[in-house]
Amino acid sequence: MTKQLFIIIFFFFLIGCKKEESPLEGTKNNNGNVDYKSVEAQVTISEGSIVENKYTNFEALDSSNPNKLLKEFDFWLDKKEDQYFSVKGINSSAIQREAFNEATIYFGFGFENEKLEYKTQTYSWFDTAGSNSKGTIEQVKCSSYTDTLIKCKFYFGTAEPANGMPTMSWVIVTIKDRALVNVEDDLGASFLGYIDTHKDFLDKRLSNLKKALKVAVKDPKIGLKDEQLRGFSIEELDLLTDGLASQVKAGK
Repeated sequence: MTKQLFIIIFFFFLIGCKKEESPLEGTKNNNGNVDYKSVEAQVTISEGSIVENKYTNFEALDSSNPNKLLKEFDFWLDKKEDQYFSVKGINSSAIQREAFNEATIYFGFGFENEKLEYKTQTYSWFDTAGSNSKGTIEQVKCSSYTDTLIKCKFYFGTAEPANGMPTMSWVIVTIKDRALVNVEDDLGASFLGYIDTHKDFLDKRLSNLKKALKVAVKDPKIGLKDEQLRGFSIEELDLLTDGLASQVKAGK
C-alpha cells in the first residue's frame, strides 16, 4: 500500500513539473486557467511590413481627430464614459506568466480634465535609446487610416521624463491590420505591441494579443527572429498564433 501511494505521489509530481515547463498551456491565475486555443483571433494579414522605411512628411498634413482612435480601440470597450487607447509591448516573460499588467514598454493616451494626455515608456531591455515620459498631446496627424494601415504621429506639448531620462517630443504609432502595433519615438527607440484592454475583458485582450503575434510572425521584416519574439519557444508561438508560427518556419 505504501509503495502504491509513493507511485501516485511521484506521478502527480511529474505532472506538476510538466506544467511548469509549458507555462502557456494553462497556468493558473485569478481568472482561472486560460485556454489559448479557444480564443478567437481571426485576422486578415495584408502584404508588406509594419516597419517599412518610407518617409512621411507629417508636417505637411492637417491635424487629425484622435477621438476616432479612442473609439475604435477603446481600452474600456465603451463600458466607461472616458475612452482610452492603450498599447502594451510584446513581452514573452510577462505573457508566459499571464502577468499582462506588468507592462515595461507601453503607450497610452486619453482625455483627462479636458486635456489630451499621454504616458509612454519606450526604454527597454532590448532598446536603451528610449525614455519614460508623460504629459500633454499638442496635436495628432495621421498619414493613413485604413483597415490595413493606420499611421499617426503624436506631437507632445509637454513632456515629463522620469529619472533624468531624455525629453521626448513625439511618437509615431503604426497599426497594421488593426492588430500589430509599432511605436517609435524621436529618440531612436521603437517596440512592437498589441492593443490592450482592461483585465476584466480577458478574452478580448488575448484575442488582440494573438492577432498581433500572427501579423508579426508573417511580417517579412520581423518574423520569428525579432528580439521581442525570441523569448518564446516555437511551441508557445504556435499556441499563440494557432499554428501559424510553424508554417512560417517551414517557409509556407
